Amino acid sequence: MDRIAAMGMFVKAVETGSLSAAARALDQSLPAVSRGISALERQLGGRLLVRTTRRISLTEAGRTYYERAKRVLGDLHEAEAEVAREHSVPSGRLVVSASVTFGRFFMGGLIAGYLLRYPDVEVRVLLTDRYVDLVAEGVDVALRIGKLGDSALVARRLGEIRRVLVGAPSYLRARGRPKHPADLPGHDCLLFTYLAEPETWRFRDVGKTLAIPVHGKLRADNQDVILEAALRGAGLAQLPSWLARPYLASGRLVALLQKHESPPFDVNVVFPHARLLSAKTRAFVDHLSAEWRGLKL
Repeated sequence: MDRIAAMGMFVKAVETGSLSAAARALDQSLPAVSRGISALERQLGGRLLVRTTRRISLTEAGRTYYERAKRVLGDLHEAEAEVAREHSVPSGRLVVSASVTFGRFFMGGLIAGYLLRYPDVEVRVLLTDRYVDLVAEGVDVALRIGKLGDSALVARRLGEIRRVLVGAPSYLRARGRPKHPADLPGHDCLLFTYLAEPETWRFRDVGKTLAIPVHGKLRADNQDVILEAALRGAGLAQLPSWLARPYLASGRLVALLQKHESPPFDVNVVFPHARLLSAKTRAFVDHLSAEWRGLKL
């Protein structure tokens, strides 16, 4: 018999004063309670109770064991209640990971709304352009941009991010303006190494996708570096439309090959343990899904 269950029978018998009363309180048969306590005594190697036809009394060992067992069962019930609360009411610390540039622009606003709705949650944000191992690094939720690899993580698609090819006017004056994706191998391209294939840029062309090999003198794992280099005329860049938008509006960057738009990147929120997802994580995933539609991407 399970030792915790037998321990509960023993404690209930002491509290009610008899095996029969314990059986009624636990909705068990009298023989089942008697067998459970006897099995517990055999496991412990000593008598806990002295039984008579009408009542029970504790042995010296039983008195000591009763105090400890009552405390253990109380701690167990409290721990179970805490877990149940965590899976019903969002609370505790939530660790969220996102890429640096996306996080810098959007995560503050997204998380502010979540915190206002769930004040018992504390959020820690980890912004990095490297791949984060959620389980090993204790991350609850991560935003992933682009194709997902094979993983044991659960993913929910939020939407997509459009990309635009851009160049500074100074670069275009010096090097000319590409008229077709096939012209790009002759240009300096700024390579974002966070992507799976940074030296292959893809474009749509009459219902098919072109994979164009590109080269450049600058490789960086951060979009802000790529953006700044593009603004200063160091080369052409593929940037998220939301990142390029203000610079296109001001004329500091020029959109190129607009008839050959690059395929958009999917954006997914990923998390482990879908079946045992905590309330704080489930609420955050739902919050992101609802708020995503309002982002100006």
